[in-house]
Amino acid sequence: MDAQKWLMLTVIRQFCGQRSMNGVIYLLHGRRSSQVIQDASLFYVLPLTACLKHRYKEELYSVKNELKKEEAYIEDEKGRVSLTDYGSDLLEKANSQFVLPVHFNGGKYELNGEADWFWKRLSLFIQSLSVRLKSSTPFIPVQYDSKVQHWVKGCFPEKDQRKNVADGLYKELYTLLENMEDEVALLFVRRLTSWKRTGETISQLTAENKDPVMTYLSFRSVIHYLMDQVTQKKEAYPHLSLFLKETRKTSLVTNTAEETYRLLKQGYSMGRIASKRNLKKSTIEDHIIEIILFTPGVHAGQFVDPAIVEHVLNVAEELNTQRLKKIKDALGEGYDYFTIRASLASRHERMSQR
Repeated sequence: MDAQKWLMLTVIRQFCGQRSMNGVIYLLHGRRSSQVIQDASLFYVLPLTACLKHRYKEELYSVKNELKKEEAYIEDEKGRVSLTDYGSDLLEKANSQFVLPVHFNGGKYELNGEADWFWKRLSLFIQSLSVRLKSSTPFIPVQYDSKVQHWVKGCFPEKDQRKNVADGLYKELYTLLENMEDEVALLFVRRLTSWKRTGETISQLTAENKDPVMTYLSFRSVIHYLMDQVTQKKEAYPHLSLFLKETRKTSLVTNTAEETYRLLKQGYSMGRIASKRNLKKSTIEDHIIEIILFTPGVHAGQFVDPAIVEHVLNVAEELNTQRLKKIKDALGEGYDYFTIRASLASRHERMSQR
């Protein structure tokens, strides 16, 4: 069993027979869509979202085909997948072999490219600073992204300030990394390039009999940890805070859903928004589900009668399901799918109040 199969089986199980294999792969690969963003929250797989974005999509479909050949999952008439007994056994065994790194949160830092930006800036800055403290000779940059190179050039310290900046950056990194397990912290350190050594690749860092995907996730978990700590305490880490993206989106809401939210705040109804934006009403409903899930201060009760929300949640809990049709059949006439989806989106708020 390899880590990619483990991750795929995990998401299949979490989807509870309500999504297709395309949905599983879209989430793991980090497809930026309303459906993926909603699924990440509704099925409690936000940390796993975009965890395999570094792999080719063709490779993920190859893994899918292997699992199908092994009869680890089955598809219903609509293509929705569920684990077989054999697949469940495989997952049970894999759970004793693999554990998602504690600080890894793909939905928060990988889906929007936040971690990429932070790492590219930081790694090139450290390389450049290390080299320039030793010499003025040309060097091959570790990052070829022209935007990253332009940013580093624009904020690079003057000659008389370089030693102080290097010391400050070292102290901040040391303070944060010493709180992590040595083995994990070293992955980050060994990836860095300096004036006298070249950073190691994921393949080079992967120990014998270890899975390279897990090495990658462990390395990225360090980046996520650094970003999380620096974001919370910018005043304590003034040097590292410079590497955060200036226009960082704290919400996972897509740009098109944000536009719908802007119109909602201006008093437009769903129907008027659909007409104004030349979109289907169902698309606007998708946007509202996103807004409920990921916008602070917005709750389902603003769109659906709070008593109805409570009733829908109670029925879903009694049935122990998230299957919309099953819930709708139990509710009877008078409940449309938007009402049910909006109510389910609010369950996180309900759980936090318990």
